[in-house]
Amino acid sequence: MIELCHKHDFPVIYHSCGNGAPIYKDLVDIGLDGNNSVEAKAGLDVVELRKEYKDKLAFVGNVDFMEWSKLDKPVLKKYILRKLNAAKG
Repeated sequence: MIELCHKHDFPVIYHSCGNGAPIYKDLVDIGLDGNNSVEAKAGLDVVELRKEYKDKLAFVGNVDFMEWSKLDKPVLKKYILRKLNAAKG
């Protein structure tokens, strides 16, 4: 299925719940383009994942909106910018 999608220039993004880190290497090996949702509340950190997987796997998500509701604006801004920096490049 991934090969067929890539043949037609479609990226393939897999949706999973919880902590999918144990299978990320396998997802890269089968040619997957990305994973959604990278759950912060499951202990995943998109910044650390980006360091490990570089441009081999895109990560979608990694926000915990319940956490956001507890932060004041300056801290929230820092939190969001840290996550967004994982997308650089």
